[in-house]
Amino acid sequence: VDGQTADVVVQPQYGYGEQGKEGHVGPNAVITYSVTLHSTEQAPRGQGLTVPQCREIADGLRQKGNDAFKAGRIHKALRIYNAALDPVRYLSTLMDHDEQQLKPAYKEEAEAARVSIFLNLAACHDKLHNWAESIDNCRQALKVAPLNRKAMFRRARGYMHQGRLLDARSDLEAILPADPEDKQVLSLLADVKRRQRDEDRQQKQSGAFTKMFA
Repeated sequence: VDGQTADVVVQPQYGYGEQGKEGHVGPNAVITYSVTLHSTEQAPRGQGLTVPQCREIADGLRQKGNDAFKAGRIHKALRIYNAALDPVRYLSTLMDHDEQQLKPAYKEEAEAARVSIFLNLAACHDKLHNWAESIDNCRQALKVAPLNRKAMFRRARGYMHQGRLLDARSDLEAILPADPEDKQVLSLLADVKRRQRDEDRQQKQSGAFTKMFA
């Protein structure tokens, strides 16, 4: 309701933490914001829009999401990227039902936009250590672009943190030949192999311990 006011309480770990903000906020301070709703606006969802309008809305939202991500406002970036999916999905609907309205270039742009947004969502979930969500968004990107390098790399990170080391290694070894000197891929692959060695060693030790008391 317009004019409604609410207090938003921010705990120290989500505010300025132990350091505070010199001259403004003390260490470990709980911050209370008083927020007043002045107006509301329905976000465009795509239906009824032209192809150029959908592209413009999606690009604008995606840029806002990028700005929020760079500023470290990951939850805000997630909300914006999810909103950006609506006009992009509508473009996909146009592709299925109104080929006359879509030039080949538009179709390529729509597919590229979907992949980009899914990758951005994956990156947000990666930052938040939401590994299942990150993996799912990578899968969505790979449905559109099956060989996308970023999607496979981020999915491998998610797999690794879930303990699915064979899956992680499979993704990394699939993308490594295209750029054998890629430091990020090599570093993550080395980490996966180290974890596999540790896992194998633990299993052997556990097996030996079991035999001792068999």
